[in-house]
Amino acid sequence: VPGYDLISEDLAATEDGFYEVGFFYQAESVVVDGETDGDVGGLDVLESDEDAGYIIKYDNNGNVVWEKVYRDKYIYFTGVASVSDGAIVLVEDYKNKDIVLFKYSEKGELVSKKVILEEYEIDNYEYLSMESYNDIVVVSFDNYLFVYNNLTGEVKTKTYNPEVDGASNAVVASDINENGVYVGYYDYPTTSAVLVKYNYDLTGEVVSEVKALNSIVTALSVVNGNVVVGITDTDDVGKIVVLDKDLKLVKETAFEGKTYFFDFAETRDGFAAVMVNDIEEYTEPLEPVEPVEPVEPTDPQASLNA
Repeated sequence: VPGYDLISEDLAATEDGFYEVGFFYQAESVVVDGETDGDVGGLDVLESDEDAGYIIKYDNNGNVVWEKVYRDKYIYFTGVASVSDGAIVLVEDYKNKDIVLFKYSEKGELVSKKVILEEYEIDNYEYLSMESYNDIVVVSFDNYLFVYNNLTGEVKTKTYNPEVDGASNAVVASDINENGVYVGYYDYPTTSAVLVKYNYDLTGEVVSEVKALNSIVTALSVVNGNVVVGITDTDDVGKIVVLDKDLKLVKETAFEGKTYFFDFAETRDGFAAVMVNDIEEYTEPLEPVEPVEPVEPTDPQASLNA
């Protein structure tokens, strides 16, 4: 359909499939349920001068279970996390300059909206990661970290480098598992990439001794119980750092040439990296990481009540 800028932003796995969110950016037309004036990605199209954020629920075979669209000017769906009773969607509201969490039920009903950041000067393509574990959702956005408890509706917030003017893109990546919340951020005073672990309520800060001078974290994921981090320095030289659950160094792998990391994914025998590199041969092949012994899951609610 002419005039469409369809952007798929994020995916989140569920026990019976997955969610997809995205938006129609400055489109001449938007997606509306129940109309048949065209078709884009299984969603129906209706002419309009508005923008639209969308969420789609798929089953394990990739079939659409339901699809919902939120129509409003300058409203964009940019992240999604799965929770026990549905999905939490990160919404960038450019009209009101707010960052909002939309909650959708398992059947696709819009249950609630919760503003987590007000009157913020939103810019396109802020660094963002959004993950969940046992109804706890962690979001890193610009120099803010948010932890949302789906069971209580409570939000914990931490700001990095608040005293530095223009300290944007300080928090680049975060993830969560049974051991806590892991964050990688750029520390302006020391010009270093710093790795930190927190409890679910953002207490109990543990700072890793592994720091990278003149570097930023471009990706961070919890893989097989370890924390895998992609770091790029000011010369665009990149390396993958593998840490244990307590942020102790396990292994480093350096790469020749300009290298940027986007994500890491668990595989049966290690992990895979999504990255860009301007040469074909690396200084060291990327070897699988030995899986760690599984840890008994903890109750996130107990951590929050401690």
